[in-house]
Amino acid sequence: MSSMSRNDRRKEKFAKIKHPPKPEEKMKWSDNSILLISSAIISFLFIMAIGTFNTEITNFFNPRDEAHDRTTKATVYSYETETMLDQTRIGNISRIKDYLVRYRYKVNGRTYDHQEILSMWTKAAYLIYLEKNLNTESFLVQYDIANPEKVYLVQKE
Repeated sequence: MSSMSRNDRRKEKFAKIKHPPKPEEKMKWSDNSILLISSAIISFLFIMAIGTFNTEITNFFNPRDEAHDRTTKATVYSYETETMLDQTRIGNISRIKDYLVRYRYKVNGRTYDHQEILSMWTKAAYLIYLEKNLNTESFLVQYDIANPEKVYLVQKE
């Protein structure tokens, strides 16, 4: 028998085996990753280009163009909240959906009645002002000169 122990033979055997050095791994760009990154960059640039012209686009399509509009005083005579039921973990709750405002205004001696829906995101200060000044002629409406029935309530800041 040999004078070497089993453990020594194992060490000697593994010492003879030479392992090649591991090459440094470089980041490989696949076609899909290049396509994904370039499409993201092009989309970002496109959105930024549209954003720079946003004011011109919205003013072009805005039916409330100030060049053709005039303002007059109006009297808000009704103000209601419209609610909806919403399902939650606890149960049903009632949430405010929007506000229905009815008002009167006079153009060229003729009185018009109009109702408008204000979104739930209307500023609370304006809603308080609305409630405090019901049935007073303290609101401004902007109307189209050609068609006075096209009107909207001007919200004060």
